[in-house]
Amino acid sequence: MDEKYKQIISRLYPKLCIVGRDPFPKGATGIPFCKETWDVQFKKNHAGYSIIKSFGQNTENYSSPKEHFYNLAKHGIVFLNASYYFLNKEYISKTKHLDAVASSFGINKPILQRSKKILLSGKDTCTMIGWMNPDVYFDEKYTKVPHPSPQSRNRIKLKSEWDKYWDKDALKNWI
Repeated sequence: MDEKYKQIISRLYPKLCIVGRDPFPKGATGIPFCKETWDVQFKKNHAGYSIIKSFGQNTENYSSPKEHFYNLAKHGIVFLNASYYFLNKEYISKTKHLDAVASSFGINKPILQRSKKILLSGKDTCTMIGWMNPDVYFDEKYTKVPHPSPQSRNRIKLKSEWDKYWDKDALKNWI
C-alpha cells in the first residue's frame, strides 16, 4: 500500500470504505482503484474510471489520480483491497489464498472497524473478507455490490444494481 495513503487512512474514521479484490495486474499504484496518470485512470473499461465518475467530482484540480484519492481519503472516502497481493484472476480458494488475505486484513481490520459504511465490490471480495470477519454477512454496515468495472456491468443480470453504485454521480452524496 502507498505509504502516504496508508498514513492518511490510518487515522481516519471513514464515512465510506470501498473494498476491491486485489491490485491491478499492471500499473498498480498502492492505492486500490487508482492509476498513475489521468490518461490511464480515465480509460472507460477501467474500474477506477467508474469510481471517479460515481463521485462526480471535478478532477481538474488534481495533478494526478493519487492526489485525488488522497483528497477523497481526507473527506472520509477510503479504498482497500481484500488482498494486497495480485491473485492473477485465480479462483479464490481458502487453502491457497488465506495467508495473503490474513496478511492484508492486518492492515484493513482497524480501518473497517472504524468505517461507517463498507462496500464490498464483487463476490470474491465478499468471500475473502468473510473468511476474516464472518460479521460481514450480518452487519448492516457491509453491502455486497457489483464490481465497478464496466465489464462487470455487462455481465450482471440487473444492470440497475451496478448503476446504483457506479453510474455518474451515484456516490456523490458521500463527499
